[in-house]
Amino acid sequence: YGPSIHGVGEQNFLYFREPSGLRVELNSGGYRNYVPDWEANTWHPSEGSNNFYKNGAMPHSMTESFPPAEGFTATEEGASPEMKEALLNPYAKQGRG
Repeated sequence: YGPSIHGVGEQNFLYFREPSGLRVELNSGGYRNYVPDWEANTWHPSEGSNNFYKNGAMPHSMTESFPPAEGFTATEEGASPEMKEALLNPYAKQGRG
């Protein structure tokens, strides 16, 4: 995904997946601050999107796990009972602890 520019920091970026499936971000630029009395601006979500270029829609693949998870996963509906048990009681599985 990219290349493009991050809205808040104004860094150039490019995302890609390496052969193992991990997502990597190449990032350069941003602010170079040489002003001794400089004060940071605070961005609030109520001010709108921090996407500098509005025509650069993020692909759905950016919201996916890297690499795809095997076994139990949580969803918007919450964790499955098996996932809850594994998280809350790690010793319930044979050979752990």
